[in-house]
Amino acid sequence: METLEQKLLHIKETDDKALRNQVITDYQPFILSEISKKLGRYVRSETDEAFIVGMLAFDEAITRYEEGRGKFLSFASLVISSRILDYIKKNKSYNNTVVLDETIIDNVVDNSVDEHLKDDMTIFVEMLAKFKIDVETLADTSPKHEDTRKETTKLGITFSQDQPVVEFLYSKFRLPITKVVKRYRCSKKTVERFKQYIIAVMVIMIEELDTMKNFLVGKGQSLE
Repeated sequence: METLEQKLLHIKETDDKALRNQVITDYQPFILSEISKKLGRYVRSETDEAFIVGMLAFDEAITRYEEGRGKFLSFASLVISSRILDYIKKNKSYNNTVVLDETIIDNVVDNSVDEHLKDDMTIFVEMLAKFKIDVETLADTSPKHEDTRKETTKLGITFSQDQPVVEFLYSKFRLPITKVVKRYRCSKKTVERFKQYIIAVMVIMIEELDTMKNFLVGKGQSLE
Protein backbone atom coordinates (compact mmCIF):
# COMPACT_ATOMS: atom_id res chain seq x y z
CA MET A 1 0.00 0.00 0.00
CA GLU A 2 1.29 3.42 -0.97
CA THR A 3 2.40 5.56 1.96
CA LEU A 4 1.38 9.19 2.41
CA GLU A 5 4.93 10.30 1.64
CA GLN A 6 4.87 8.29 -1.61
CA LYS A 7 1.59 9.93 -2.57
CA LEU A 8 3.13 13.35 -1.97
CA LEU A 9 6.12 12.45 -4.13
CA HIS A 10 3.72 11.41 -6.89
CA ILE A 11 1.84 14.71 -6.54
CA LYS A 12 5.08 16.67 -6.91
CA GLU A 13 6.23 14.66 -9.93
CA THR A 14 2.92 14.68 -11.81
CA ASP A 15 1.10 17.74 -10.45
CA ASP A 16 -1.87 15.46 -9.79
CA LYS A 17 -4.43 17.98 -8.50
CA ALA A 18 -7.14 15.36 -7.99
CA LEU A 19 -4.87 13.33 -5.71
CA ARG A 20 -3.73 16.50 -3.94
CA ASN A 21 -7.32 17.50 -3.16
CA GLN A 22 -8.14 13.95 -2.08
CA VAL A 23 -5.23 13.93 0.38
CA ILE A 24 -6.40 17.25 1.83
CA THR A 25 -9.96 15.91 2.17
CA ASP A 26 -8.81 12.64 3.74
CA TYR A 27 -6.75 14.48 6.35
CA GLN A 28 -9.37 17.01 7.40
CA PRO A 29 -9.72 15.28 10.82
CA PHE A 30 -5.96 15.70 11.33
CA ILE A 31 -6.14 19.36 10.30
CA LEU A 32 -9.05 20.00 12.67
CA SER A 33 -7.19 18.27 15.50
CA GLU A 34 -4.06 20.36 14.99
CA ILE A 35 -6.03 23.62 14.86
CA SER A 36 -8.03 22.70 17.96
CA LYS A 37 -4.86 21.92 19.90
CA LYS A 38 -3.36 25.27 18.94
CA LEU A 39 -6.49 27.28 19.75
CA GLY A 40 -7.33 25.31 22.87
CA ARG A 41 -10.90 24.76 21.78
CA TYR A 42 -12.94 22.51 19.51
CA VAL A 43 -13.02 23.68 15.89
CA ARG A 44 -15.91 22.91 13.55
CA SER A 45 -15.06 22.96 9.87
CA GLU A 46 -18.42 24.37 8.80
CA THR A 47 -18.37 27.39 11.11
CA ASP A 48 -14.78 28.37 11.77
CA GLU A 49 -12.46 30.52 9.65
CA ALA A 50 -9.48 28.97 11.42
CA PHE A 51 -10.28 25.73 9.60
CA ILE A 52 -9.72 27.44 6.26
CA VAL A 53 -6.38 28.77 7.48
CA GLY A 54 -5.47 25.23 8.53
CA MET A 55 -6.52 23.79 5.17
CA LEU A 56 -4.38 26.31 3.32
CA ALA A 57 -1.48 25.58 5.67
CA PHE A 58 -1.80 21.84 5.00
CA ASP A 59 -1.79 22.55 1.25
CA GLU A 60 1.29 24.74 1.75
CA ALA A 61 2.95 21.88 3.62
CA ILE A 62 2.33 19.58 0.65
CA THR A 63 4.05 22.10 -1.61
CA ARG A 64 7.03 22.62 0.70
CA TYR A 65 7.56 19.02 1.82
CA GLU A 66 10.69 17.36 0.52
CA GLU A 67 11.79 13.74 0.66
CA GLY A 68 14.10 13.16 3.60
CA ARG A 69 12.32 15.59 5.95
CA GLY A 70 10.86 12.72 7.92
CA LYS A 71 7.16 12.06 8.41
CA PHE A 72 4.98 14.47 6.49
CA LEU A 73 2.37 14.86 9.23
CA SER A 74 5.02 16.07 11.67
CA PHE A 75 6.09 18.69 9.13
CA ALA A 76 2.48 19.62 8.34
CA SER A 77 1.80 20.08 12.06
CA LEU A 78 4.56 22.67 12.26
CA VAL A 79 3.26 24.58 9.22
CA ILE A 80 -0.32 24.57 10.50
CA SER A 81 0.87 25.73 13.93
CA SER A 82 2.82 28.60 12.37
CA ARG A 83 -0.08 29.76 10.19
CA ILE A 84 -2.60 29.56 13.04
CA LEU A 85 -0.27 31.68 15.20
CA ASP A 86 -0.08 34.26 12.40
CA TYR A 87 -3.86 34.19 12.14
CA ILE A 88 -4.31 34.72 15.87
CA LYS A 89 -1.92 37.69 15.85
CA LYS A 90 -3.79 39.34 12.99
CA ASN A 91 -7.24 38.53 14.37
CA LYS A 92 -7.10 39.06 18.11
CA SER A 93 -10.85 39.44 18.31
CA TYR A 94 -11.89 36.99 15.61
CA ASN A 95 -15.20 35.15 15.94
CA ASN A 96 -16.71 31.97 14.54
CA THR A 97 -18.09 32.47 11.03
CA VAL A 98 -18.14 30.68 7.72
CA VAL A 99 -17.05 33.68 5.67
CA LEU A 100 -13.54 34.39 4.45
CA ASP A 101 -11.78 37.48 5.74
CA GLU A 102 -8.79 39.52 4.60
CA THR A 103 -6.31 37.33 6.46
CA ILE A 104 -7.36 34.30 4.46
CA ILE A 105 -7.30 36.24 1.22
CA ASP A 106 -3.74 37.30 2.09
CA ASN A 107 -2.77 33.68 2.67
CA VAL A 108 -4.12 32.72 -0.71
CA VAL A 109 -2.20 35.48 -2.46
CA ASP A 110 1.07 34.97 -0.59
CA ASN A 111 1.33 31.18 -0.41
CA SER A 112 1.56 28.46 -3.04
CA VAL A 113 -1.91 26.94 -2.93
CA ASP A 114 -4.12 25.09 -5.34
CA GLU A 115 -4.79 27.26 -8.41
CA HIS A 116 -8.45 26.27 -8.53
CA LEU A 117 -9.00 27.49 -4.99
CA LYS A 118 -7.10 30.69 -5.72
CA ASP A 119 -9.17 31.34 -8.85
CA ASP A 120 -12.45 30.69 -7.06
CA MET A 121 -11.57 33.01 -4.21
CA THR A 122 -10.56 35.76 -6.62
CA ILE A 123 -13.87 35.49 -8.46
CA PHE A 124 -15.73 35.44 -5.14
CA VAL A 125 -14.13 38.65 -3.88
CA GLU A 126 -14.56 40.40 -7.25
CA MET A 127 -18.24 39.46 -7.44
CA LEU A 128 -18.88 40.64 -3.89
CA ALA A 129 -17.36 44.00 -4.78
CA LYS A 130 -20.04 44.45 -7.46
CA PHE A 131 -22.63 44.29 -4.68
CA LYS A 132 -20.54 46.72 -2.61
CA ILE A 133 -19.78 43.95 -0.13
CA ASP A 134 -16.27 43.54 1.24
CA VAL A 135 -15.07 40.43 3.03
CA GLU A 136 -14.57 42.21 6.34
CA THR A 137 -18.16 43.46 6.42
CA LEU A 138 -19.39 40.06 5.30
CA ALA A 139 -17.60 38.39 8.20
CA ASP A 140 -19.14 40.86 10.66
CA THR A 141 -22.70 40.52 9.34
CA SER A 142 -22.83 36.75 8.71
CA PRO A 143 -25.08 34.60 10.93
CA LYS A 144 -23.25 33.23 13.96
CA HIS A 145 -25.94 30.87 15.28
CA GLU A 146 -25.81 27.46 13.61
CA ASP A 147 -29.55 27.18 12.96
CA THR A 148 -29.69 30.65 11.43
CA ARG A 149 -26.63 29.91 9.30
CA LYS A 150 -28.23 26.72 7.99
CA GLU A 151 -31.49 28.54 7.29
CA THR A 152 -29.88 31.42 5.40
CA THR A 153 -27.55 29.09 3.49
CA LYS A 154 -30.59 27.12 2.35
CA LEU A 155 -32.31 30.35 1.30
CA GLY A 156 -29.27 31.41 -0.70
CA ILE A 157 -29.21 28.06 -2.50
CA THR A 158 -32.94 28.18 -3.21
CA PHE A 159 -32.80 31.76 -4.53
CA SER A 160 -29.81 30.89 -6.75
CA GLN A 161 -31.99 28.35 -8.56
CA ASP A 162 -34.69 30.91 -9.35
CA GLN A 163 -33.79 32.42 -12.73
CA PRO A 164 -35.90 35.62 -12.43
CA VAL A 165 -34.38 36.29 -9.01
CA VAL A 166 -30.87 35.67 -10.36
CA GLU A 167 -31.49 37.99 -13.31
CA PHE A 168 -32.69 40.73 -10.98
CA LEU A 169 -29.74 40.17 -8.65
CA TYR A 170 -27.16 40.43 -11.44
CA SER A 171 -28.80 43.36 -13.20
CA LYS A 172 -29.62 45.50 -10.16
CA PHE A 173 -26.86 44.16 -7.88
CA ARG A 174 -29.25 43.82 -4.99
CA LEU A 175 -31.55 41.13 -3.67
CA PRO A 176 -35.27 41.46 -4.54
CA ILE A 177 -36.29 41.03 -0.92
CA THR A 178 -40.03 41.69 -1.31
CA LYS A 179 -40.25 39.23 -4.20
CA VAL A 180 -38.39 36.35 -2.52
CA VAL A 181 -40.17 36.82 0.80
CA LYS A 182 -43.55 36.62 -0.93
CA ARG A 183 -42.60 33.76 -3.23
CA TYR A 184 -40.88 31.57 -0.65
CA ARG A 185 -42.84 32.68 2.44
CA CYS A 186 -39.66 33.26 4.40
CA SER A 187 -38.98 35.75 7.18
CA LYS A 188 -38.50 39.26 5.83
CA LYS A 189 -36.56 40.15 8.97
CA THR A 190 -34.12 37.27 8.43
CA VAL A 191 -33.60 38.03 4.74
CA GLU A 192 -33.03 41.73 5.39
CA ARG A 193 -30.66 41.14 8.29
CA PHE A 194 -28.54 38.55 6.50
CA LYS A 195 -28.97 39.68 2.89
CA GLN A 196 -25.21 40.07 2.36
CA TYR A 197 -24.55 36.51 3.47
CA ILE A 198 -27.42 35.20 1.32
CA ILE A 199 -26.01 37.07 -1.69
CA ALA A 200 -22.58 35.55 -0.99
CA VAL A 201 -24.08 32.04 -0.97
CA MET A 202 -25.93 32.81 -4.20
CA VAL A 203 -22.73 34.00 -5.87
CA ILE A 204 -20.93 30.80 -4.85
CA MET A 205 -23.73 28.70 -6.32
CA ILE A 206 -24.35 30.75 -9.47
CA GLU A 207 -20.67 31.05 -10.35
CA GLU A 208 -20.15 27.35 -9.48
CA LEU A 209 -17.26 28.07 -7.11
CA ASP A 210 -16.85 24.45 -6.09
CA THR A 211 -13.92 24.95 -3.72
CA MET A 212 -15.85 27.65 -1.88
CA LYS A 213 -18.79 25.30 -1.34
CA ASN A 214 -16.57 23.10 0.81
CA PHE A 215 -16.05 25.97 3.25
CA LEU A 216 -19.77 26.59 3.73
CA VAL A 217 -20.63 23.08 4.91
CA GLY A 218 -19.16 20.40 7.08
CA LYS A 219 -17.63 17.17 5.84
CA GLY A 220 -20.28 14.77 4.61
CA GLN A 221 -22.81 17.53 3.95
CA SER A 222 -23.78 19.04 0.62
CA LEU A 223 -24.84 22.38 -0.80
CA GLU A 224 -26.63 20.75 -3.69
